[in-house]
Amino acid sequence: MIADALAALSQIFTPPFRRVLYKILALTLAILTLVWIALDRFIIAYIAVPYPWLATMLSLLPAASAMVGGLLIVLGAGRVRDVGVLLVVAYGVLLGLSALLSAVRFRSLRVGLLTIPALVATQGAYVGGFVHGLARGR
Repeated sequence: MIADALAALSQIFTPPFRRVLYKILALTLAILTLVWIALDRFIIAYIAVPYPWLATMLSLLPAASAMVGGLLIVLGAGRVRDVGVLLVVAYGVLLGLSALLSAVRFRSLRVGLLTIPALVATQGAYVGGFVHGLARGR
């Protein structure tokens, strides 16, 4: 059974199946983009957080997961490293989808390309401010 699975896997990249693979990847990306847009609209429209600390924690969650993932990649081995890679890849995918969403919203490729460094810088400043506030005891 494993030999059959490996034989099938090796055939995925052959010319007859390559077109199917590209179509499946494009369809998956399109579905993920639509789900991301729908979730973004839902969160903006229906979810209001009444507690400031909860809003802060939700804002820190993507950057914190990327930082934990980076630590797991550097310090871990085996499955721990795989989890770290997964966290960093998930952060990258979310950044890419946010950039795509902003490019579509503003109908500008430049805006989409500037979204990624702007989001990373904003989240870095937010995490830095949060840590600084914790260190000062406020």
